[in-house]
Amino acid sequence: MPPPPPPPPSHAPTQPTFGRQYASFGARLGGLIIDNLLYGALLAVFAVPGIIMIFAGGKDCADKIDAANGADVTCSGSDLNAGLVAGGIGLLVLGLIVVAVIYLRALGRTGQTWGRKIVGVKVVRQQGDAPIGVGIALARTLLEQVLGQLCFLNYLWMLWDKDNQTWHDKIVNTVVVKA
Repeated sequence: MPPPPPPPPSHAPTQPTFGRQYASFGARLGGLIIDNLLYGALLAVFAVPGIIMIFAGGKDCADKIDAANGADVTCSGSDLNAGLVAGGIGLLVLGLIVVAVIYLRALGRTGQTWGRKIVGVKVVRQQGDAPIGVGIALARTLLEQVLGQLCFLNYLWMLWDKDNQTWHDKIVNTVVVKA
């Protein structure tokens, strides 16, 4: 009986690669930066007018501040334009929803957000090249935000992981590959 084949090198991926190449740290970082800039610009289209509306709605309150005495701002019903404030808050919320829907839809259906498309990478299921779906895209994005805030190591983990995965990739079984 022939001897068993030697085990794969320790740096070999644990999952089949399906003929794909994992995205580099630089490409992933570039995609993240571009996404933040582009989706941030889209959000600004809603946020800037929303913030202006909120401040305009409370302008009469701000005009009554006595800075010399350190008095707090107090608004009577006639000082606050509740319609402008509510409209501004509504515009901010609408902007967040629009950006989230556009981002998650792209990530779930194609694996490529605007930034990932520009740098030539995409997010796929670890077992195959199928799109991850909007549900997994939402879970992955939320995990990325939470884990990234708790520990920056989440983003660096891919540097020594054999499948180039971050923690949020591992939890939802995704990988980032060259498109």
